[in-house]
Amino acid sequence: MSGTASDARPLPVRTSPVPFTIAAILPEPATAMQALWGLEALARQLPAARLVAAHIQVDPRSYAAGQEETDLQLMRTATEGSVAERAAATRRIFDAWSRSAGSIGTRTMWHETMGSEETAISEFAAQVDMIVLARPRNLDSRDAFHAAIFSHRLVLVIPETKSSASTFCQHVAVGWNQAKEVDHVVLQALPVLRLAERVTLISIDGGNPDPVHDYMMRALEEVGVRSELKTVRTRNAIAPTLLDEARKIGAQALLMGAYRHGQLWEQIVGGITREVVQNSPIPVFLAH
Repeated sequence: MSGTASDARPLPVRTSPVPFTIAAILPEPATAMQALWGLEALARQLPAARLVAAHIQVDPRSYAAGQEETDLQLMRTATEGSVAERAAATRRIFDAWSRSAGSIGTRTMWHETMGSEETAISEFAAQVDMIVLARPRNLDSRDAFHAAIFSHRLVLVIPETKSSASTFCQHVAVGWNQAKEVDHVVLQALPVLRLAERVTLISIDGGNPDPVHDYMMRALEEVGVRSELKTVRTRNAIAPTLLDEARKIGAQALLMGAYRHGQLWEQIVGGITREVVQNSPIPVFLAH
């Protein structure tokens, strides 16, 4: 069991100064261990971080959901169990992980609430700095992913394959496109980038190094992050090119801005964010 006083107590109100807070969101039992592995990997490298694992019981009868969403959620009972059964299964996974993770598991607080993923995560995100999620697989996990991205917090998405926790952030690739979204995600990810032994900016169709690249690299160095630049010309789609370049340089994680054109537009045209999240073999840091 974790060292929590209550299964459902609210998170304490944030005051300043506070430690960097990392929260693993566990929407479903099937992917709970992926998110907990990501939390553990980060905690080993950020030992002062405050750790939380959260599960949201999505019961459409408890909030104003449309009939279609209510029907979809109720249909899941036949294959995945009731809302209460899924919550109990997720808690059992957390407890088993907590016992095996030593001091990291002991100091990870369990948080559970009921409602919609969007509302609960929006409220929850105000009290954390980073959200860890497994790659989305079902309705709840997709809703959790989109809610986390649009909470304007740094989000770490863990794929099915796992790297070694000891090398998780040794080499971080940054998808660089000279857009304000990248500036935002780099700023949010500074605690992670400062851990890295190597940071590589991958500029797709960026041409030769220019003053903008130079400015970004100098700005990073001023905050303690040394970086290098790799420019790539391509006639192919950006997402597979970015993932291929990250593989070639041996990056253990990828950092990029999310949904530059908006969620609806990316759903219609098949955006870079969705393609990278679905296909990346390494963890992906995102911020909107």
